[in-house]
Amino acid sequence: MDSGMISAEEKEKQDRDRAGRTGALRGKTVLFMGVGLAHYHNPLLNRLQRELGVRIVNIVSAKGPGHVLPGVYQTEQGIEFEVVRLPEYTPSVRYHTFRGLGRVIRMRKPAIIVCTDYYFATFLFNIPAILAAGMAGTSLIMKSIPYGVRTYDERMAELRARYPGLRMFFSPRALAGLAILAGCRVLYRRADAHVVYVDAGRDIYTSYGVPPAKIFTIYNSPDTDTLLEAAARVRSLPPILPPCPRRIIHVGRLVPEKRVDLLLRVARLLSERFTDLELLVVGDGPERSNLERLAQEIGLGDRARFVGAVHDPETLGRYFRASRVYVLAGRGGLAINDAMCFGKPVVCSVYEGVEKDLVEEGGNGYIFQPEDEADCAEKVGRILADDGLAARMGQRSEEIIRTRMNIHMLVGRYAAAFEYVLGSR
Repeated sequence: MDSGMISAEEKEKQDRDRAGRTGALRGKTVLFMGVGLAHYHNPLLNRLQRELGVRIVNIVSAKGPGHVLPGVYQTEQGIEFEVVRLPEYTPSVRYHTFRGLGRVIRMRKPAIIVCTDYYFATFLFNIPAILAAGMAGTSLIMKSIPYGVRTYDERMAELRARYPGLRMFFSPRALAGLAILAGCRVLYRRADAHVVYVDAGRDIYTSYGVPPAKIFTIYNSPDTDTLLEAAARVRSLPPILPPCPRRIIHVGRLVPEKRVDLLLRVARLLSERFTDLELLVVGDGPERSNLERLAQEIGLGDRARFVGAVHDPETLGRYFRASRVYVLAGRGGLAINDAMCFGKPVVCSVYEGVEKDLVEEGGNGYIFQPEDEADCAEKVGRILADDGLAARMGQRSEEIIRTRMNIHMLVGRYAAAFEYVLGSR
């Protein structure tokens, strides 16, 4: 069987599952807030509309990228859902919302609103939006990673350590901290359900009093079908780069949190052991000139190849095919999933927590200690030195995508969250 295709049995099961899901949801309007028009998220919204039979409405900023990470490529190309552009504003109580949102809710009457945590305080303070959602009988789902969110107990312990005894009740700052904690409890419990990218989200939100049944771990995924099909096609295409048996690839925005600077230094360490090593950097961003300069300063020279941003799956696949191992030295992203679709081992660190759900230690890659160049170099070096290990890990990466961490899983988990909130009304 062509590895770019799914089996007849898998296709039959997907069709059966899809048919079972769409009954309760068909014809309903689902409004998204805060996801922008990111190139990797648009295919998900298309699939939710197409496969679940819902009508997707996406609220985006009328000016600029909105609350989407700097450098993320946004596009309207290929979208099948409705886009509504509204001006963002921040009222005096310091929450983030959209002007005219109440009117849009009144007109569209969504059964469900999926709102990122950045904008979710809208449904505590934006009176027109709250009233419109109440009149429409709208269920609210809060979407988050949640990256950097500490549990209620952790934050309370920090306050007690900083303001021991009665100081907790007489210090203005301590009282402000208690008020913020109380506000978080109200905010998180305001949602009818939560969708989170990582399993740790369950422990975080239950600590604020959210019932476990309301929390759905959806993980995250690009359109894996498209990437797997591209992977099958590129096998018959000519190489995009000259052969290099020990080429490391990084794909992602060139911003400080990706720690490409650390990866450059790791490549410099490894180049002393592997004289044929090359580092391929696919991506663009404000740090590019600094990183190119650093590559020269530390002596990598032409062994660090910067090719800019690539959003076409086939071209991206050709770069992955020309490489041996994908390395992410900093904060995570969907490029890990991309690398796995193209059958590559992964070496990364833990930042957001999504890495733990994708990378099996010693199975399809390794996780190194944050900021530890030597640990990263040692683990990348294992894969560069062992052809068989690299092949086995790459095969396991693809297996993980095909069997569990894929777009069908993501659609199914969204469907489960949608059905839950509709059934709980």
